[in-house]
Formats: sequence, C-alpha cells, structure tokens
Amino acid sequence: MRIASQKMNILKIKNIGAFVIMIGVLISLVHGKSDPVYNDNCQLLDTTSYEDANHIYKVCYAVWELANTTPDCALKLAYQAMPITLKHGDPARIAFLYSQVGLLHKKEGNLNESVKFFLREIDAFESNQIKNQSLALAYDNLAKVYIRQTEFAEAIKAHEKSISIVQNLIEKANDDDQLQSLEKDLCFYYNNTGNTYKRLSDDKYTEEERKEELKDEDIQALANFRKHLIVAQTFPDPTEYIKGCVNTASVFREIGYLDTALAYILRGEEKFFAMEDSIQAISRQVLASIFTQKGRIMEEYCNLSEATSLHHSARKIYSELKDYSLLVLPLLNLGNTYESFGYLDSALYYYQSALKIEQDSLTIIEPGRKEKILRSLSSVYAKQHEYQKAYENFKLFSDSKINSLSQQRDTSIKNVKENAKLWRENEKRKEEFEYEKQKNKVIIGGMFLIALAAGFFLYLNDRNQKLAFAKIKSDKAAEREKFENEISNITLEAEEKLLQTRNEVQENAMRQAGKDLHDEVGNTLISLKRTLDLTPLIVDVSQEKIKDHVSLIQELVQISINNTRLVTHNLNTLSLQGGLISALEELIGRSKKISEETRIEFKAFNLKEETLKTRAEVYLFRIIQESLSNIMKYAQAKNVFIQLIADNNNLKLDIEDDGIGFNYDPGSTKAGLGLLSMESRAKELGGTFQLVSKENEGVKINISIPLKKITHQNK
Repeated sequence: MRIASQKMNILKIKNIGAFVIMIGVLISLVHGKSDPVYNDNCQLLDTTSYEDANHIYKVCYAVWELANTTPDCALKLAYQAMPITLKHGDPARIAFLYSQVGLLHKKEGNLNESVKFFLREIDAFESNQIKNQSLALAYDNLAKVYIRQTEFAEAIKAHEKSISIVQNLIEKANDDDQLQSLEKDLCFYYNNTGNTYKRLSDDKYTEEERKEELKDEDIQALANFRKHLIVAQTFPDPTEYIKGCVNTASVFREIGYLDTALAYILRGEEKFFAMEDSIQAISRQVLASIFTQKGRIMEEYCNLSEATSLHHSARKIYSELKDYSLLVLPLLNLGNTYESFGYLDSALYYYQSALKIEQDSLTIIEPGRKEKILRSLSSVYAKQHEYQKAYENFKLFSDSKINSLSQQRDTSIKNVKENAKLWRENEKRKEEFEYEKQKNKVIIGGMFLIALAAGFFLYLNDRNQKLAFAKIKSDKAAEREKFENEISNITLEAEEKLLQTRNEVQENAMRQAGKDLHDEVGNTLISLKRTLDLTPLIVDVSQEKIKDHVSLIQELVQISINNTRLVTHNLNTLSLQGGLISALEELIGRSKKISEETRIEFKAFNLKEETLKTRAEVYLFRIIQESLSNIMKYAQAKNVFIQLIADNNNLKLDIEDDGIGFNYDPGSTKAGLGLLSMESRAKELGGTFQLVSKENEGVKINISIPLKKITHQNK
C-alpha cells in the first residue's frame, strides 16, 4: 500500500489539513489573547464581534476545552454560538461545533440528539464536498452512538463509510508521513467494524449456536480483523499488529476454534516481547489484553491455575495504570473462571469487586458489561440457594438500559425467576403443613367433623353467591364501559366533523374576503389613484406645498394598493395551482422582502405530486403562512429553518427560529387564534402538533401527519 508518485500536490491535501490547521490556529489564538469569551454563568461575552473569524475560533476552542471538565457549560456555549457560526463560519468551524455538541449529548446519554448533530456534521462536510479524515471520524462517532442504541445495521453502514473515505485518501496520498497516518486510521476503522460485527453476533446468537455453526457476522468480524493485520504488519511499531492478533483470537475462541485462537495470541505475545523495553513500558495495556484473552482460552482448556494467574496479571497491570474502566474486565473474568469450576464464594467476591469499582472510583461501567456482572451475581446467588438476593440482582439486571438480550441471557433470566418462584412455593408449602399439623391436634371427635363439614358447606354456598354477584357486577361494568366507548367515539367523530367544517368555512370566508377586498377596495383605490393622477391637469399644483401634498397622497394610495394586493394574495389559495412547493417559495420570497434582515432557509425532501392533494396542501400552506406571519411580527429572528420531509409513513413539518421566543404553556387556554388555527388544521389532517418555546430561546414547531390519513382524505 505504497504510493509510487512522490509529487507534491497541494490541492490533494488541502481538505485533509484544513481541520488540523483550524485546531492549531484555535490554540494559538486563545493562548495569544487573555480576554475571556464567557462569564461564570456560561454566557458568551462580546457577541458583537461574531463576524470576526478570530472570535469564532476562540469560542469553538472554549467549547472543546470545557467538554471534558464542564460539559454543561460547553453545551450552553455551543448552542449560543451555533446560529451566528452558521452565518459567518466556514464549513470546518461549523462541522467542529456540530461534532462537539454530538459528543456532549453522547456523554450525557441523549443518544437521539447525538445522532442528529453527527448527521449535521457529516452534512456540513459533504455539502461542501470535503472528504477528509475528519469526515471519516464523524462517521465513526455516529457508528458508536448507533451501537449504544443497538442499531447495528446502521452502525456497520457508518463504519463502511469511514473505511471508504480513508481508502480514497490513501490512493491520493503523496508523502510517507501522511500515508502512515492514514493507514493507522484505516486500522482503527477495520478494528471498530470487526468489533461491531462481533457484538452483533453476541447479541443474535447463543454461545452454543455460534460454536455449532459459523455465522456470517463472525465471518465478517474475522475478515475485518484480517484486513487490520495486513495493514498493521508494515508498521515499525508492532502495537497495532498485536491488537489485531488479540481481536482475531477473541473471535476464534468464541466460535470454538481454541487452537487457532491460541496461535494468534502466542503470535501477538511473541511480537510484544520482541519490542524494546522502552516501548514495552508504554504498551502495558496491550500486554494486559494479551493476558486477558489467553486466560479465557486457558479457561476453555479447563486449566484453572493458568487461567486465574493470567487474569490476575491483567488485573495488576490495569490497577497500576489506574484504568478503572478496564479493571472491571479481569475481575469479571476471574469471577467467570471461579464460577465455572464451582468456587462460588471466590466468584462472588470478584463479581462484587467489579461492581464496587463504579461506586469507589466514580467510573461509569459500560452498560453491557455491568449487565453481565449483575446477571452473573444473580446466577451465583441462585446456585447458593440465596434466592432473595438472586431476585434482587435480577431486578437490577432487568432495569438495565440495554435493550437487546440474547437467547442465552433470556434463558438465564428465566432460570433465576423459576428458582425464586420454587423457593417461594416451597416456603408456602412449609407454612401450610405446619398449619394443618396444628389444626389436626385440635380436631377431636365426630361432632367437630360434622361442624367442620357444615361450615365448609356454608363457605362454599357463600363463595358461590359472591362469585355470581361479582359476575353480574363485572358484566354491568363491561356494558357501561362499552356504552361510554361508543359515546366517546361518537363525540370524537362529531368534533372532527366540526373541526373540518370550521376550517372549510374559515377557508371559504378568507377566499371570499380576498375576492371582495380585491373587487371593492382594490378597484376603489385604483380609481382614486387615477383621479389623483389627473389632478395636475384640473387644478393648478404649481405651488410647492400643494404639489408635495398631492404627491404624498399618491404615494399613500399606492402603498394601500400594494398592501391590498398582498392581503388578497394571502387570503386566496390561487397560488397553490402551481403546487405547494412553488407557493411556499413565493410566500418565502414575499416574507424576505418584508424583513431583509431575516434569513429564511426552506428544504423539502421526497415530496411527490401524489403525496399531497387539495385540502392537505391548503392546510400546510396556511400553517406555514401563519407561522411566518408571527415570526415577521414578533420574533425578531435572524434565522428561520423550514423543513418538509416525507418518508414511507409520515409527512413531517419542522419550523424553527432563533428569535426572542415566549413562555409557552401547552395546557393554557390563552393561546392566540393563530396558534389554535395551526393546531386545529394539523389535527384535522390526522396529525400531531407540538410547539416548544421559552423566553430568549426561539420557537420550535413540529408537525407529523400520517401519509395514510392524507391518502384517505384525498380519496
């Protein structure tokens, strides 16, 4: 993978170096100026200098610097900087800001928001035709969030994008330093892709299924680790090659090829100990991973002594490195090893030690790994017949945020639940037996037996009467519920009809008002203007004051004519004859003329001619028209974003501005007629209407309408 030509071509590396240069400039600018960019309340200072590129650099760097120390403050600064960075910043700065917001949301666990901003980062690069290492990293960050959401198919697509981008950059590279950097990135993405395929296989199949038949996911994982090894074998530093050996061995061990797995581990171990002592000292984490995998293989070979020794060696390295997040792994492996050989007390000790790390070191254990610890604790307690503790750990396990569970995990949960149930039933039988034993001592003589029989007969009779009464009561309740449901459905249908009629009447009234305004007021104003135009011919207007007065009246009449035409156009829906998109573009053009300081961005995706018909087009046009009218009047917004997207199931309309906003209460009855009209039109189309706004935070309107509702209404 070496490039034959060594010619310098600045254009080929321009995009690759742009982002790196930006970070360097950020650092030099921030350290070269002592003035702060934000106050103690995380509010930006000197926002008037946003048009200065240096100030935007400083703000971006402040966000990056605070991301690991004070993420809440970093997020506030990023959202404040975003609107004007979009307006004045270049694509690299915009992408950088999106990337930081995506990483911050991922850290906070807001995965949907994280996905949204990583996609915006990718769009910022691709819309400007920038294909560089930063774009590949953006796809990799997106893949990691998809993995957290257990959307493995989407994660793999993102991984493949990263690989494709780096491969294209390698083909165009023209110096060894750049090539080596790109090849290291390629190893990184091959490794991540292989691990995702491996995790997908873990999620879909049990250990027995994977060992019984080689799965496609495992084949793909091995293929990516193999590519990793091929690229890494040319590196002077063998660390990457060793990582590839460890990862390959882990897959072979899990699918039952123990000899092959051991061969790869020994190859990696040989490479490690062949390195210089100075390199070994800084690569001890790699050695710990070798010990971990080798210990798991020895466990499969039933070599308890060597397996525990290797796991203890890995634990010692992670402890010395104070890497508490990875220290959990050898503790979990020690617990698994001791449990598999029947040493339950030792297994319990190491499982509890792994879980205690989170409390003592404030280290957040990876959700999937924490899930394994809780499941293992439950399993050990069940084997020790401590069913109450087993059930408590099972409860913690079931409350885990991991959504996907393999069949093996489902089976272990079922076993714990059944054991807990058997324990409770056994305890109940013991109590019943003791009760019967005491009762038999009291029962003496035949009279007592007769009394007991009579009492039992009376009990049965009373129970039957209660059951009959309960059935009658239940039937009446069911009938009442059915009646109430019918009344509710009738009421709902009536409300929908009323809503539809009201909107149709309103639309007809608006059209008639527009027609009357055009025919009556408009024609009258035009006649008045023509009369004024004739004034100089009839009256002597040579005097300056009279001439100015007549000119002023003519100007006011012309303004009235223009306003009348604008109102008439807004009231009528004739502009929709050319289609909704054309009408909206015309509406936005008029709005821009009203307020030239407001930037309005409109995008429509997948909107075909057959998607919308008459009423849906009119209602959507009116909603956007009303929203733009409110923004122009009250919002004082600099930027307005309108998106109309159709997918396989829904039509979504998003309207967002960065204006002054207002404190909106969805449950309040004080909402204006405009907002009520927008909400009623959305609901009549069978959709949902959501408005979110707070003072100084702009307004967001989200409307979602099922396409099948629109299709049904069109028919």
